[in-house]
Amino acid sequence: GWIPLGSQEAEKNKKAMEIVSEKKYRQHPDKLKFTSLTDSMPMVLAKSNAMHQSDRLYREAWEKDKTQIHIMPDTPEILLAKVNLINTSDKLYKIGRAH
Repeated sequence: GWIPLGSQEAEKNKKAMEIVSEKKYRQHPDKLKFTSLTDSMPMVLAKSNAMHQSDRLYREAWEKDKTQIHIMPDTPEILLAKVNLINTSDKLYKIGRAH
């Protein structure tokens, strides 16, 4: 029978013919039109992972932040280190022995 152009049935048949087309099936990959969506979830995830794994960015962030880190002087580990320094000081040991 007769099928009007642009009808749903005609478009469905056209698409089916494209799918089974041997010429399109065997075309070289270079001739395929391909564009990647930059805002698709896999692309966003890949960019994010690349940024997190970047050694250069990691080192830049560390160089920037290492001068900003402030440790409180009364932190127990800092106090312990100062006491240990005094206890193991050869100079203070000799001064204490002379008295």
